[in-house]
Amino acid sequence: MSELDKMQELEERVMPLIAEAGIARSKAMEAIAAAKKGDFSSAETLLIECDTAMTKAHQRHSDFIQDSLDDCSKQVPLLIIHAEDHLMTTILARDFAREIIDLYKTIKQE
Repeated sequence: MSELDKMQELEERVMPLIAEAGIARSKAMEAIAAAKKGDFSSAETLLIECDTAMTKAHQRHSDFIQDSLDDCSKQVPLLIIHAEDHLMTTILARDFAREIIDLYKTIKQE
């Protein structure tokens, strides 16, 4: 397999991870916006959608890491580092979204 073929294969495997992480992060931000408006039902639904996309992204990441472990001589491509960055910031966004939504609920109850 040529280097170009390897790079194309890598892109085909990593881009969906980046896309799922992006969807999850968007859902987390939409959940915060819904909570800010007092629409906590929508906020909770959006967090569930966030978790669903996050699970897909995390599974893709786990699969990629497992495949990489099979060949320890592989170098870590920049693209996978970029994908991991998206995944980690999305996890943080989701966690913050949960906290912010709880704060909005508290504020709206007062």
